[in-house]
Amino acid sequence: MGLATSADGSTLGVFSPKKLPHLVNLNEDPLMSECLLYYLKEGVTRTGRPEAAQRPDIPLSGEEICEKHCQFVNEDGVVMLVPEKGSKCFVNGQPVSSLRLFTHALI
Repeated sequence: MGLATSADGSTLGVFSPKKLPHLVNLNEDPLMSECLLYYLKEGVTRTGRPEAAQRPDIPLSGEEICEKHCQFVNEDGVVMLVPEKGSKCFVNGQPVSSLRLFTHALI
């Protein structure tokens, strides 16, 4: 299930996307891992600090999070991670500093 929110962050409703790629949270505490799902809509999904001038689709907090951190571009099931200049992004523990392509296979 996902939460649909308006631009001001208030909740509009709950939805269950069928085939959208998504991110899950990871935490050093196993009980806190995989508690949140972030669905990547068709087009651009932006991440960054919640107080940014343009509110991100996925607000993140933390010392190393930039105002505009990265964006995910989802086109026909192919997702591209596009890090913003100066942000620290990782995929499977490896740093990513330029465009990174992902494909989503349904099993």
